[in-house]
Amino acid sequence: MTPPHLRPSRPGGVGKFLRVAVLATVLAACTGPPPASRAEPGQIAKTIYAVNHGWHVGLVVEGPDLAAAAPFLADSLPGERFLEIGWGDARYYQTAEPGAGLALRAVLWPTESVLHVAGFHDPPSRFFGAAEVVALGATAAGHRDLLAYIAESFDRAPDGRPIVLGPGWYGASRFFGARGSFHAGNTCNTWAARAAARAGLPVTSRLTVTAGGLMDQLRPLGQPPRPGMPGEAR
Repeated sequence: MTPPHLRPSRPGGVGKFLRVAVLATVLAACTGPPPASRAEPGQIAKTIYAVNHGWHVGLVVEGPDLAAAAPFLADSLPGERFLEIGWGDARYYQTAEPGAGLALRAVLWPTESVLHVAGFHDPPSRFFGAAEVVALGATAAGHRDLLAYIAESFDRAPDGRPIVLGPGWYGASRFFGARGSFHAGNTCNTWAARAAARAGLPVTSRLTVTAGGLMDQLRPLGQPPRPGMPGEAR
């Protein structure tokens, strides 16, 4: 069953938001790291997942792995098997009905950002129901770099603790303060593209504004089901 707050697209101004974001990012010529080489099957040590929500892509890692890589999150993360992480504009992401005004504000001016972390136990393809989920293979080094990138994205209080902003949208989820400004050249999907590149996947964040643009790069990298793959039915 699809969790009640999973929304394949955002209401209100998301269409205008994406169109303006695409145009502004083209004009800004947003750049990113060059694509890496795809890992050979024998090099794959970990499976991560990309979830297409229609307006943004979330990345799923195993909960204990992120907890080990970011010990400052130990008291804040739910003790679930999987964690989905998304990054985005602080006001837009946390508003149920954001509308065109917040969408344009997020695009036209650099704004504060947040991370949405959702914990769950079921396999990602089951938990997210009808949403598109792509399994991706990462080497040990790529997986380690991905976790470091996620950990570095959390803003932290002077005592080193993460800044918990409130409950999230679905599952055992929370919003956290994040580092970096959201703007037309640095959207939720460019953040996810950079994360995938850090995982060693041949993905570029250049002009990756929409979820569709990112998923077009990730689908060909999808891993076929194999016995014992984390998060899949056995």
